Amino acid sequence: MIQWIEKRMKGLPSKSVLTYAGTSIVSQVLRFSGILMTTKLLGLEQFGLYAQALMAIGLCGIILSPGHQDGFVAYNGEDPRYSRFHFQTALIAGLVAWMGLYGGIRIFTQELNPLRSVIPILGVIVLIESLTFTPLFIAQKRFQFRWTGLVDVTGVVVWLVLSVGLCYYFPRMESLLYGRLGEGMIRLILLYGRIPWNHLGFCLDRDVWSYYWKPFIQNAFPRAFVGSLMEKVDILMLSQFVSIHDLGIYERTQHFLQICLSLGANLIDRVSLVTYSRNQSSWIDLMKTLKSSVGFCLFSSIGVTLSITLFFPWVMGFWWEKGLVEEIYHLWIFSIGLAILKPLAVTVSLFFHGTGQSKVLLKQHFILLLILIITGLLLIPNYGTQGACLGGSFAYFCLIVVQTVEIKSFRFKFMKANNL
Repeated sequence: MIQWIEKRMKGLPSKSVLTYAGTSIVSQVLRFSGILMTTKLLGLEQFGLYAQALMAIGLCGIILSPGHQDGFVAYNGEDPRYSRFHFQTALIAGLVAWMGLYGGIRIFTQELNPLRSVIPILGVIVLIESLTFTPLFIAQKRFQFRWTGLVDVTGVVVWLVLSVGLCYYFPRMESLLYGRLGEGMIRLILLYGRIPWNHLGFCLDRDVWSYYWKPFIQNAFPRAFVGSLMEKVDILMLSQFVSIHDLGIYERTQHFLQICLSLGANLIDRVSLVTYSRNQSSWIDLMKTLKSSVGFCLFSSIGVTLSITLFFPWVMGFWWEKGLVEEIYHLWIFSIGLAILKPLAVTVSLFFHGTGQSKVLLKQHFILLLILIITGLLLIPNYGTQGACLGGSFAYFCLIVVQTVEIKSFRFKFMKANNL
C-alpha cells in the first residue's frame, strides 16, 4: 500500500505530502473522537441549531473572500508587500463580516431565536478565521508543512477538550461554538508567532493593488457570493422544509462526509495548491501534479467511504443509541455518491485555484449552485434530507464533467500561448 501511495504521489513533493498527510490523519482521528462524544452528550435539536450557526458563519464568506486569497496563493514571489496587502484585506473583511453577521441575524431572525444570543461568539470566530489565512499561506508557500500540521493538531486538541468538557456540563450548542473559538485562537497565536513581522502591516502601493485588482478582486464578489451560498444552500433549504431533529441528523451525517473529504482532497490540498502555483510555466509538471492528486484522492475517498459503509453500524453501536445509529446510517446510504464525488471535484478545483483562473472558478461555482438549487427544489420538499444528499451527488457529478472540459480548454490556450 505504501509503495502504491508513493507511486501515485509522483509530481508532488513526497516529504511535504507525507508530513502534512500524517498530521491530517492525527487531526481527523481526534476530531472523530470529539464527534462521537459530543453526539452522545447533546440532543439532536442542539446540533440542528449548531448547523444554522455554522450556516451564518459560512455565509460570511461572501465578505471574507474579496479576491485576496486567490491572489496571494497564485503569487510566486518573496516581496512582503503582497502578504501585507493580504493581511490588511483580511482584517478589514473580517470586521465588515462581523458587522454584517450582526445585522443579518438581527434582521432575519425572530426575537427568541437562539442565534441572537451567540452573535458575539460568531463574530469573533469569523474575525479570527479571516486573520489566520495570511500566516498560514506564508508557511505553506515555504513548504513548512510540519509546522502547519503541528498547529492543526494542537488546535484540534484544544477543540476536543473544550467541546467535550463544556458539553458535559452545559449540553447546548454554545459549547460547540466555544470549542471552535478556542481552536481558532490557538491556531492564530501559533501561526503569527512563527512568521517574520515584516509580512504584517499595510500596503497601498499601486503595483501591488494592480496585481490583486484586475485578475482577482474585480471578479471576487460574485464568486464569493456564489461560493458561500453554494456551501450552505442545503441548510438554507432544509431549514424551510424539515424539522430541527432532521436537521440535526443531517448535520451529524455531514461530519462523516467531511471525513471522506478530509482524508481524500484535504489530505494533500495545501501541498497540491502551492505545487500548482510553482509549476505554472510547465504543462507537463501541472499534469503530473493533477494526476497524482486525483489518483490519491480517489484511492483515499473510496477506501474511507467503503470503511464507513461497512463498519458504521457496528462501531457506532458501542457509542450511540440504536435509533440514532439507524437514522444516521440510513441517511449515509443516500450520501455515498456525494462522499466520493465531492472530494474529487474539490481536488480538481485546486488546479484552477493554483493557476489563478478566477473566472473559470466563478463559472464552475455558478453552475454547481444552479444545479444544487434546482435539484433541491425538486427533491427536498418531498424527500427532505435524503433528497438533499441525492441532489448534491448529481450536482458534483455535473461539476466534474464541466471541470474536465475546462482543463482541455486551458491546455489548448496554454499550448497556443507558449507556441507548443
